[in-house]
Amino acid sequence: MDKKFITSRKRRYILIYPIFFALFPALSLYVYNLQQMQFSEVVWSILLIFMSALLIWFGLQRLVRVPHKPAIITTIFIIFFFSYGHVIRAASYLLNALGMLSTRQNLVRGEFADVLWLLICTGMIIFFTFVIVKYQKDLEFASQVLNVCSIVALSTVLFNWILFEYRQPADKIQKFITQWISSLPYKVSSNTINPQGTLPDIYYIILDGMGSEDVLKDYYQANISKFHTYLAQKGFYIADQSRSNYAWTELSLASSLNFMYLDGLRSLGPDTSDITPLEIMVEKNLLFNILRAHGYRIITFSDEYPLTNITSADAYLAPQRWVINAFQYELINTTPLPALFRVLSSKTPYDFHRDHVLFMFENLVPTQKREQPSFIFAHFMVPHPPFVFGSHGESLSSDAEFSFNFGIDKAGGKDKYIAGYRDQVDFVTTRIMPELDKILVNSSRPALVIIQGDHGPGLNLDWNSLDNTDLNERMSIFNAYYFFDKNYRHLSPDISPVNTFRVILNQYFDMELPLLANKSYFTRVYRPYDFIEVTGRLIKEPVR
Repeated sequence: MDKKFITSRKRRYILIYPIFFALFPALSLYVYNLQQMQFSEVVWSILLIFMSALLIWFGLQRLVRVPHKPAIITTIFIIFFFSYGHVIRAASYLLNALGMLSTRQNLVRGEFADVLWLLICTGMIIFFTFVIVKYQKDLEFASQVLNVCSIVALSTVLFNWILFEYRQPADKIQKFITQWISSLPYKVSSNTINPQGTLPDIYYIILDGMGSEDVLKDYYQANISKFHTYLAQKGFYIADQSRSNYAWTELSLASSLNFMYLDGLRSLGPDTSDITPLEIMVEKNLLFNILRAHGYRIITFSDEYPLTNITSADAYLAPQRWVINAFQYELINTTPLPALFRVLSSKTPYDFHRDHVLFMFENLVPTQKREQPSFIFAHFMVPHPPFVFGSHGESLSSDAEFSFNFGIDKAGGKDKYIAGYRDQVDFVTTRIMPELDKILVNSSRPALVIIQGDHGPGLNLDWNSLDNTDLNERMSIFNAYYFFDKNYRHLSPDISPVNTFRVILNQYFDMELPLLANKSYFTRVYRPYDFIEVTGRLIKEPVR
């Protein structure tokens, strides 16, 4: 083979591994959580990573004008950047396995650990960069190996993605979605227009993971009697025996916003885990459709939990900055960014989450006078973990991973979980009272207010096991109603969310919707449509 042909081959050699290695962390995290999110929720993260990798790579090509070296250095940076959190987590598991975590916790958590691991990561990147820059031999073979490794890694992710999609009944899912959307159009008959005079503003306030008074007292030693007294004095009806219909947020809201049980989703099969139908049912829900037909303006808030982020409202309220969602928080956890923020005393994910919750409270009550009635839907990710508020609203941060996942490991142990949840309950019940005063005293329209937990807390929750889950804790919810005319004759102490808007639509919009039996269902995380009725298993006494 002559020298000219060899040179020609080298020129045709395509480097792809820096981009493939850059895309791998985000895509693998997405594929691992396919049953809980849609690709549209991760697109911007992937584009940002893609562009950042290109900029680093092209920038190094200006500085290091030797074939292959800029690509290899870029890849080294990417690998260290996105493996940072995984390495610290592995070190924690190792110390725990050796029985040394309690005495050596400063090696993986805290200010010393942040500085230590940042120095190690930075030092390793600098060391390998120096070695590669000074290396005199041709690195084409290393590039070829990295190319192959990147292709194999990304192909594995794509294979699992394709396999997941293949196992989903695409035809059934599309049929369900088509039928759902076609069933939504609602026409107002003349006898239902403005049936009770001035139509009221309706506030639907979801406090994520807010348990009933008994559960809060028995499991978390939380006392909300002051809040109960306040609500009673304002004329609220408190359904103190209420249970959630479903154990998941997305299932619970899909049910309550459409005032129906989700039995129709059983047709997709118990092994189906694609949550697209749930997202459609939340985004394009029957309640909004009916209220719009009556002239209502729908107001929603940006949601850090993508599955309940309803963007199609007439007014979609969001902070000025980019709202970070749950996927992006989990991706950030794999990088040095949280540690870097802490070391530099800059804003951390805990601060971003806290700011978002405060933004929702501050904008819950519209300040401008409106001619048309409004429906305000606000899904607060409190008292749900992570715990970012003290009992008096003081800012809390942690050197632990920021995550919306229930689990005592994320909160630093059972005792810390109980204390953190209790303090956040104290905060949210105190913080919401002045906003309720604005609604009840200063509103120019009569008001209906629903304050509801979508499910209970999760100290004793096992997503994959019904037997290992304390159903009383998970399914018992806080549920309070304010009707401007104090007519609560159709409410009952055990009313569940599926009947909330059946009562309201019947009472204030002259509809004739029969009330449904109050039932509760448990589903496992990878089988969201395999509904297991647990109504008969709910008990009053807490399981220890």
